[in-house]
Parts: sequence; structure tokens; C-alpha cells
Amino acid sequence: PATAGEILVGTANGSVNLPSGTTAQRPASPNAGDMRFNTTTGEVEFWSTTSTTPQWRSIKDGPLVNFNVRYLIVGGGGSGGGAPATDGGAGGGGGGNVVDATESFSVGTYDIELGAGGTGSLNAGVAGGTTTFHTYTAVGGGGGGKSNTNTPAVPANGGGGGGGGYNGSKVGATGVNGGNGGTGNAANPYGGGGGGGGGASGANGANGQNGSTGNGGDGTQSNITGSDVYYAGGGGGGWRSPSGPVSTGGQGGGGRGALQNQNGFAATANTGGGGGGAEGLNLNNSGGDGGSGIIILRIPNTVTATFSAGVTQSSTAVGSDNVHTITATSSSSETVTFSQ
Repeated sequence: PATAGEILVGTANGSVNLPSGTTAQRPASPNAGDMRFNTTTGEVEFWSTTSTTPQWRSIKDGPLVNFNVRYLIVGGGGSGGGAPATDGGAGGGGGGNVVDATESFSVGTYDIELGAGGTGSLNAGVAGGTTTFHTYTAVGGGGGGKSNTNTPAVPANGGGGGGGGYNGSKVGATGVNGGNGGTGNAANPYGGGGGGGGGASGANGANGQNGSTGNGGDGTQSNITGSDVYYAGGGGGGWRSPSGPVSTGGQGGGGRGALQNQNGFAATANTGGGGGGAEGLNLNNSGGDGGSGIIILRIPNTVTATFSAGVTQSSTAVGSDNVHTITATSSSSETVTFSQ
């Protein structure tokens, strides 16, 4: 028999005796093509460089191959505008940007971070946060315009533009790859414009014009989970009426606008929807909070996804794929690791 490092050629019982050792004894700086016998696993292994992260692979498993990942990332929704006392309706917040695409990946570790929804207050709405997966981003929706009798606040731009506050027929903001915010109305019943929906197909927010409510624009529909679901609807504008009609949030979690002397209604969490605008006839009222973003990853069931400790996620099987829905990340340093 051969001894370590020796090759016996031309004999019926010839063999190659590979360098051997435990997993802990692997070479610190291996080269492409290095091969050894792992006494811990009982397998012959080689140093594979066919992935984003080079690694030791068992010969029986073969080389790594790339695989497709479909990803949906939604930015956080903007909050609705606030309404100090004596004012009319504020604008609804815009829905976050929606990105739904498929790319080729290899094993390795990738960054993930969810954008938070904007927080409502008495002031102009706050834009939602950016959602990130690897190098792909979805910006947050714009904040709704404040309802103010003296100096109307400009709605913030974002995935979907924020709606305008009622005073001075304030024009809604232009969406970035999303719908535009609606225009507020300076005449009774002083309606705020609706926020634009997120995504390229997001609809415009409706104008808050005499007798017509400033509804939020619809968001974008995706079937990544196996069902058709809307994301990033715009928030409805506030409305100086004690009984209605009530402005609606756009499909995709947008918060509805307030009626007389109400806070704006919050968007649905993990939809990227915009918050509803407030109405402050006699009271100080805050805009509704925007909805937090979401990340959904659809990967082949031959690939394992492992998430860092600060990630909240759930998984379901859809055909030959696993769908991972990420609803919270505790910091900007959270990750997902793909392995085969």
C-alpha cells in the first residue's frame, strides 16, 4: 500500500494516499484544486472556488452551481401629514418603492435590512426607510403634506409621492418609480390629497376636491408567495367632515384618512403602505404611521437559507421552492447565508 504522499502506479492494488486530518486541521490558506481526506467527516474533500464564498466541498457533493433567487423588497411607507387645531385635512403618505425581480446567486452571505415606516406627528409626514437586500434597494415612500393655514408643508418625495395638505391646494409630490401624490383643496371641505402608491404601477393619489375624498393610490401586486398580494398602497387624505365620505388607503396596506378631529390611520405593518392624513378642526391631530417594509425571498428547496440572530422571518414551501418572508431586522448588519 502507498504511504502518505506516495502514488503506486501500474499495480493491481495501487492507490493514492491523500493528506488527511480533521476539520479543525484544514489548511489556513488553501489553493484552488487542493484535496484532502477529512477524518472528521470520513469524506474526500476539495477546495471549491465556484461560489461567492470559496469553501471546502465533499467530492460526493460535487462543485457548487448557481441558482435563481426571486426577491421582493418593499421600502417603508411614509407617514401621513399632521393637522394642528383650526386646520383642515392633511395629505396621505406615499407607499414605498416595490422591487420584484429574479437574479442568479451563488452560496455566500448577503446583507438584508428592512426600512421602517415613517412616524406620524403634528408636522409634515416623514418618509419611510430604505429596504436593502444585497446590492438591491427599495426607497421609502414620501411623507404627506401638513395641513397648515399659514405655511403649507411640501410633501416629501419617495417611492410614492406624499399627498398635499388642504391649504392653498398644495400639489402632491412626484413619486420615484411610484405614483404621484394628489392635490389638496383650499375650499370646504378642505380635503388633503391621497398619497401615491409604490412601485412602477402605483396609481396617483386622488385630489381632495369638493365632495370627493383624497383616496390613496393602489400599490403593486406580486405573486411571489404563490398568491396575488398588493404592497405599498398610498395613504388617504384627511377630510373636514364628521361623517364622511371617508378617504380610503390604496390596496397594499395604505391607511385611510381621518374625518373631523381625528388622527390619521396607520398603514398595515410589513406592507410599505403610506399612513393616512390627519384632520384638526378643533384638536391637534397626528398623521398615521407608515407601514414597515418587507423582504420576501423565493429560493429552490435545494438551497438552505440561514438568517442572523436579529432577523424575524417565516418560511413556507411553494412547489419546489421555499419562500422566506422577513418582517423585522434589528440592525443594519443582519444577513442571510445561502448554502448547498
